[in-house]
Amino acid sequence: QEAVEPVTKDELEKIKNEEIAANWISRDFVKKLSSASTKIRMIFDSSRTVPGMMRPFSTVTPCPKKSLNKLVKSTLLFHANEHHCEGDLLAAYFSVKHPPQTQFLCLSVWFADVVNKLSEQPIVLKSTAGEFGFANAGVNLKLAIEKFPCSEMQGFLQKLVKDYSYVDNFPLTAPDGNKLTLQMIVKEVKERLLEYNFILDKTIMAWDTDESAKAERSEE
Repeated sequence: QEAVEPVTKDELEKIKNEEIAANWISRDFVKKLSSASTKIRMIFDSSRTVPGMMRPFSTVTPCPKKSLNKLVKSTLLFHANEHHCEGDLLAAYFSVKHPPQTQFLCLSVWFADVVNKLSEQPIVLKSTAGEFGFANAGVNLKLAIEKFPCSEMQGFLQKLVKDYSYVDNFPLTAPDGNKLTLQMIVKEVKERLLEYNFILDKTIMAWDTDESAKAERSEE
């Protein structure tokens, strides 16, 4: 997903000689086999202590925790409106790129083959984009959405995206309860986001979360 790149031998030599400012971080990975796009996710371990401090990374970087109210609003909309869907951005955090000057501030050791040869082939990686686990990645993404695609929207559509979205999740609903209106809203939001390379996918309706309903549709 172009979120990390291997550090070259020449770059490592410059880091050793203090020609390049660098910082090391801890990584881990999580499995989410139910995911259609990313079953194994490499994440930044923000619970680790910051070098030279007694505080973890999660307490020293900004995060969208105040947006939890938006998450509650989104849930209420999801269950209150008949014609409502939820959209999710594809590889959202990776859309926020790191400039070359800061890529070496997030160095980590990983392995070329994690599954079969965990103890062999260690490599050094630098971060080229925002990643899940970096608290400020969600803040940067939110600001980018508000500054660019959201500014080109009008009225209800702008309020829906700006005030009810939660990081990379977008609740899309029709104010008049009309299915056609909802389809037009989804189309418009997708087009505006795509102009800035944000791909809105995984749109689901309320009934997609009901296991019995999904089972009935699969049988049909």
